[in-house]
Amino acid sequence: MKKSTTVFILFGLFCSAIWLRWYLLPSHLFFGPEQGRDMLVIRDIVVSHKLTLIGSKTDISGIFHGPIFYYLAALPFAVTRGNPLVVSFFMVLIQSIGVWFIYLLGRDITKNIRVGLLAAALYTLSFLGIVYGRWLSNPPLSLPFSLICMWSIVRFLQGDRRYLILTAVSFACLGQAEFINFILFAGIVLAVTIRFWKRICRTPRLYIGLVLVLAIALSVGNYVLFDLRHEFLISKSVMGLVNGSSGYVISLTDSVNQVLRTFASQFAMICGIITWQVGAVCLVITLFVLGLERKRHEYIDLIIIWLLVPNLILIGLRHGVLEQLYGGLVPGMILAIAVVIEWFIRKIPIIGICVGFLTFSVMVHTYIKYLPTNSYVFFQGPQPNVRYRDQQEVVDRIYRLANGKKFFFQAYTIPYFWQGAWTYLFWYQGTRRYGYVPKEENLSDIYVIMQKDELDPAFQANWYKNTVSTWGKRTEGFTVGMYTVEIRQK
Repeated sequence: MKKSTTVFILFGLFCSAIWLRWYLLPSHLFFGPEQGRDMLVIRDIVVSHKLTLIGSKTDISGIFHGPIFYYLAALPFAVTRGNPLVVSFFMVLIQSIGVWFIYLLGRDITKNIRVGLLAAALYTLSFLGIVYGRWLSNPPLSLPFSLICMWSIVRFLQGDRRYLILTAVSFACLGQAEFINFILFAGIVLAVTIRFWKRICRTPRLYIGLVLVLAIALSVGNYVLFDLRHEFLISKSVMGLVNGSSGYVISLTDSVNQVLRTFASQFAMICGIITWQVGAVCLVITLFVLGLERKRHEYIDLIIIWLLVPNLILIGLRHGVLEQLYGGLVPGMILAIAVVIEWFIRKIPIIGICVGFLTFSVMVHTYIKYLPTNSYVFFQGPQPNVRYRDQQEVVDRIYRLANGKKFFFQAYTIPYFWQGAWTYLFWYQGTRRYGYVPKEENLSDIYVIMQKDELDPAFQANWYKNTVSTWGKRTEGFTVGMYTVEIRQK
């Protein structure tokens, strides 16, 4: 295939990846409490020049992600004065760049352009990949950075020492995006080092040492500075994570079951398959084919290491797993599926074509069926009907009803009573369109925003009865989407 043709196909896939991730997002963007919290921090960086050494907190007390998401988002934030949709579109672009890198990785590992193009097409259409691309948060950055990291490792092993520097930089970015990546990809790098030890030994030790220093500095430099100012909070929490004294520790048996089930579930969702049992079967077939392909391509071992080592680490940590911890493995799973499809095409063309057609058909079907309703979008979980456009309408109608009069608001949210999203939206739309923001000290006019609680309606009813009813007399109200707003006056 001519190089120009390949570039044309990749550019078409890149544009398609952008469109698929952006489709309906202006109305369907999930702007929840965590998104509001992050946007408020980004606002402080851009508007108040208040820089930060760390990012958002993880699920382990005392451990934080790095701030790379904040500083990347600060670029479109500054240009548009805080438009969440533009920030989200910027993140979609970053995700879509993965089309090019997964092509390069697939081509360089197998020396086969067809594998690269299959991987790029799968990355474009993957339901789970699209879901990650629509999430305005830090974990999705694991996808493009893991691709760059693994591609640079391949290029280094193939003889270009310069790519070891890119490995160090991308490894640091991975950990800054999602803290657990430091542990998972350190394990991957260690396994690759053992597997290709003789080849690595050809590189001057001084060069390796300098790159290692660079990787450490970029990875933990900001954390060291933060720890020096906060009595080694993160260091103590990391030690607690390792020795089991920090966080919720489960039994080894439960850890094995949970990790393997989540792995199979994520593998299935790559193709838009809902049941984890089907994913488990496909995963076994994939690993079997990868084992066969090791005889033809030694770098297939990189894919196997990419898929297996992080799972062994997660089992060993015994802290339970969240779906987003697999973000850095998603491109590896996609690449593995591309290798399997190409293997079938090469061995039994008619079966290979059918497998490829079925895989892409399921991806398209799942996208069309579930994405418009936010079904199986893991980060929205129990609140798929939260809509950014509805939130905008709520804020605008409140301002119109206030008609320039000062007011305050209180929102019922999930997680319960995290006000960050609404605080940000009132700031963003209030400063741009209305010239003022709500003030808590003025409690005579309170706008109560109630998101319908479909998980625990009884809790919401009790809150309304015992709390909201004490905030004065209800004067009027309105409903937008799943939000009901009441105006109360004391």
